[in-house]
Amino acid sequence: KVRKRSLLNRCLSLMLALIMVIGTVSVPALASDEEIPVVTDMLEKAVEDIDPADAVEGINPADTTSGTAINLMLEGGEEYIGQTEDGDYAVSGAEQLAMLAEKVNSGTSYEGSTFTLLNDIDLLLREEPGNWISIGSKSEPFKGSFDGNNNTISGLYIEDTANIAYQGFFGNLSGAEIKNLTVEGEIELARGEYIGGIAGYAEGSTFTNCANKVSISATDYTQKCGGIAGGVGDSFSVYFKGDSVFDGCTNEGIITIVSGMYTGGIIGETVASFDNVFLRDCTNDALIKGSSGVGGIVGSARAQSENNATVVVEGCENRGK
Repeated sequence: KVRKRSLLNRCLSLMLALIMVIGTVSVPALASDEEIPVVTDMLEKAVEDIDPADAVEGINPADTTSGTAINLMLEGGEEYIGQTEDGDYAVSGAEQLAMLAEKVNSGTSYEGSTFTLLNDIDLLLREEPGNWISIGSKSEPFKGSFDGNNNTISGLYIEDTANIAYQGFFGNLSGAEIKNLTVEGEIELARGEYIGGIAGYAEGSTFTNCANKVSISATDYTQKCGGIAGGVGDSFSVYFKGDSVFDGCTNEGIITIVSGMYTGGIIGETVASFDNVFLRDCTNDALIKGSSGVGGIVGSARAQSENNATVVVEGCENRGK
């Protein structure tokens, strides 16, 4: 749909230019017995001429839903404006991820949508490769599905001397699904809360086959910091938000917190209030250093038994220090 819209816009621009030219031509020059095609005829012809394979290899615009692919939109020169209904997106560049962050942080949750990486992406190749703006803020979480397709996002860099929260590749996730994704980079902070290589905070979300290679360090009081997720769930929840699952995830990013609480290789802190948290076959292979509540897999785990909530750790291994 977006591909067609891009062509329609270009055709309209062409017609506008044609009308301007016609305005400068004398009347006799327009005299003809031939029927002049109307705008709609030209647009229909343009749509018929679309080659589904000429935009992105392996993606047929006709097979995608309302969102189509972000890279098709960018190729057509149009702004990525998001979607208001379920749809799927394919992502192949750093600017597209930056646009995703902008849209989510502005209130588009993408619940029901799937984003799939087509290749490895280096975030430093953005036009403005400074601090990474996390996807999802405290008040505006990402609620869609993100499939790394076994690709790597590198060049993640976050540096701040202020007290920041909800930082990582994703800042905040709610009911999201993240899978087959590796993230590489560096986070350097003075103070912070809910800091993670993959996600700063997550609730009711699933992580499958995810690997963190982001090193995290903080020079002042920092709490709830983890390789995959900084914090999972909170003690203030008053209703069931869905189980959180970490399946086959690994951490290779060194985490060094000089002062603070709850630091873990996979999760910094997890609180199961009305929901459950499951960690299965996860591994930490990096140095995890903190001052209080430190663990190779989880820094702190709590569950409210009165609500029958549980935290389950199965088949996990800490090979770090």
